[in-house]
Amino acid sequence: MSFKLFISNIPYDCVCEEFNKFIMSFEGVTNINVIMQKNSTLNKGIGILTLETKEAHDKLLTNNVVFYNRTLKFTEYINQHKFYKLHVINVPVDITDNELFETFKKYGKVDSIKKDYNYTTRQFKGTACVVYDNYDDFATVLKLKDIPITEKTILTVTKRRRPIHQMLYPQNMSYPQNMSYSQYTPQYTPFIPQQPRKLNIQRVFKQQ
Repeated sequence: MSFKLFISNIPYDCVCEEFNKFIMSFEGVTNINVIMQKNSTLNKGIGILTLETKEAHDKLLTNNVVFYNRTLKFTEYINQHKFYKLHVINVPVDITDNELFETFKKYGKVDSIKKDYNYTTRQFKGTACVVYDNYDDFATVLKLKDIPITEKTILTVTKRRRPIHQMLYPQNMSYPQNMSYSQYTPQYTPFIPQQPRKLNIQRVFKQQ
């Protein structure tokens, strides 16, 4: 089993080979991946470190490591892509987060549950996002499609997709610190193509 750490505060202009050699000299390090800038020889100042033992992992978390007069910061690495998200439709307004959690907990290990609210009015949309920790539980619920809560209330489950404004305008999305996209109202207006205007063209003929 391997353990991963997230590295930040790497000098941007440092030589990657020299930095990799420096990091690999620590005990228990098996791999280092420095994130590079696009079409450039400079790095982004961050990287992902792989270690083979828990002891080496904990040791780097507590030690102060200095490289090129900069203190490297080691934090726990969380892979956001390992989570499997479901989109739940027909969620009752009066249902609590705990009741929703217990409903989906029957089918597997639930990581988190979040109700969807309107950006501006903050009114409940009647939908929610359920995140499972592993693919097997995620696939099981996705095959069911319908999750009964009561005799009259049935939840419909589909695969969660990215918000439309993130798919169309990912380069324009910059959120303030400590704020997610669900709490932030984008400051742009989507481009709506207009129909071309019809021009009245009159031909002028010379009198002979």
